Amino acid sequence: MNDLDQRITDLEVKSAFSDQLVRDLNDVVRSLNEELVGLRAELTELRAQVAEQGTEEGETNKLEDEKPPHY
Repeated sequence: MNDLDQRITDLEVKSAFSDQLVRDLNDVVRSLNEELVGLRAELTELRAQVAEQGTEEGETNKLEDEKPPHY
């Protein structure tokens, strides 16, 4: 095999590995996106629960207005 054929073969091998890497990274990104969507939904639900709990107890003060216990 001459030099040009070897270089073409090397490029084809690199291209195949690059394609696989892109597919693997795409799978990771998709998985992380699904996890992020779930975490956002959970955060929204928790915020609603905290807001609901505050109104049930008749609390009108926000946590930002409260002093930390060490004061």
